[in-house]
Amino acid sequence: MKKLIVKLVGISLLAFYFLGCDDDDLGDPFESIPTVQFKVQSDSANENDGEKSIVLTFSQSFKYDASIRVLVDTSKVKYFTSVPSTTSGIIIISVKKNDSQAVIRLRPNNDSKFTGTKQVEFSLTRLHNEFILGQNDKFKLTLVDDDPSTGAQQSEVNFSVASESIVENSSSWHEVKVNVSASNSANGTVIIEASSSDATYGTHYISEPAFINNIITLTASSSHMLTFKVRAINDNQLKGNKSIKFSLRETTGNLVIGATRTDSMSVLDDELSGLPKGYDVRGGNWGLKKTYEYDENARVSKVNWQTFTPYEKTGTDTYYYNQWSQLTRINTAPGHDVLYSYVDARIFLAQRIENGVMEGYTFFDYDEHARLAGYQIFDGQPDGTFINTSIVLLLYYPTGNLYKKLVYTPGASAEEEPTLLTTETFDSYLHKENPFPMVEVLPNIKTQKTLPTSYRFEGHGRDLQYYFSYEFTTDGKVSKRTVSGPGASETATYEYY
Repeated sequence: MKKLIVKLVGISLLAFYFLGCDDDDLGDPFESIPTVQFKVQSDSANENDGEKSIVLTFSQSFKYDASIRVLVDTSKVKYFTSVPSTTSGIIIISVKKNDSQAVIRLRPNNDSKFTGTKQVEFSLTRLHNEFILGQNDKFKLTLVDDDPSTGAQQSEVNFSVASESIVENSSSWHEVKVNVSASNSANGTVIIEASSSDATYGTHYISEPAFINNIITLTASSSHMLTFKVRAINDNQLKGNKSIKFSLRETTGNLVIGATRTDSMSVLDDELSGLPKGYDVRGGNWGLKKTYEYDENARVSKVNWQTFTPYEKTGTDTYYYNQWSQLTRINTAPGHDVLYSYVDARIFLAQRIENGVMEGYTFFDYDEHARLAGYQIFDGQPDGTFINTSIVLLLYYPTGNLYKKLVYTPGASAEEEPTLLTTETFDSYLHKENPFPMVEVLPNIKTQKTLPTSYRFEGHGRDLQYYFSYEFTTDGKVSKRTVSGPGASETATYEYY
């Protein structure tokens, strides 16, 4: 063990390269160009409502006069009047210097007859580079008919469920149902719209009847239910789960849209099935929850985390890989990164970067079995230097499971022996796969391949012994861990895709 400590202390930093430039010299060509978008993505209004305001927000005030063009389907212009006016499906908004937002004032046309619910879509566009289009560049306004239907009782249409799922490798069609009330007198059509940020029609799913420009029209005629069918396309690649939102967009005849106007459908990736999804640990007034996302090569791409201490904090760690599938960077927050360097295909250095400045680094060492044997932590000081603040040794069973973790404080000089600070010991393990090790040093190395049944902590004048018991799913995966020991009230639950 002493030889390993000497080896770790003797590791030297190979090289650091710092690239920098004066940002003031470069300038930002977009710093004075505002981003324009709708304040909200959708809203609704009754036909007999008064004036409705559609607000466009600017990321900063305009430093010049400009024009914003909003496009509207010409077939829908008859349903409203607007200020500025709508001409040939175009609303032109004049923006003056120092304006910080813009407003379209719209009034639905009340025709005193039942024509059904309508949906009008407004789309931002531009002729020149006067502004940047924001994420909310489309706005949908649902106009609800306030008039009773003539000659027949109104029939309300609702999706039968608000959410459901289909599996990518299923060869059968899934039926989406729209319930129709007062079915004996139902007469009219329903326009259904499909929208998604990650699923593309024809690539990830298909339907019968087919969606054309994200739209299908279903006809009701004395029917208590309308249906269409959806099936996922199996691509034999791990691309993650997708989501589609089906919306009741418009109706005609005596049909009106009810409360359940959307159906959110999850398309479950069968290649993702069975992979560890995350865990949730709770004990007393604290907790930790992590959810893992994967890329198409089954590598961790993101870890979404929550801590409760007892106040809630959330964040996302985003993983980046090189062409050899080596983990090269983890972004933990804006401007906060951990950079990894390799020697002989093993991580030997991790640098902690905050806003372009290295705040600390860690060296790693491996034993003759290619297992992570230990590491040294160096922290930055106010004068710009770095000092070794911790030395950690890891010892293993022949099975590859972690036996002991020993934490030392370095000596005051190179000649002085490090001082043992704490010892953590795992005396025994079950022969069950461990999806999430209790001790994680590097994300790409598993220090505990199976589930530990005991844990002992020695240090800071304490000697604490804990024991773990587990529950499992029907297919043998761990689903719950319970801790027993001095003052223990901790449970962990595990999830899988």
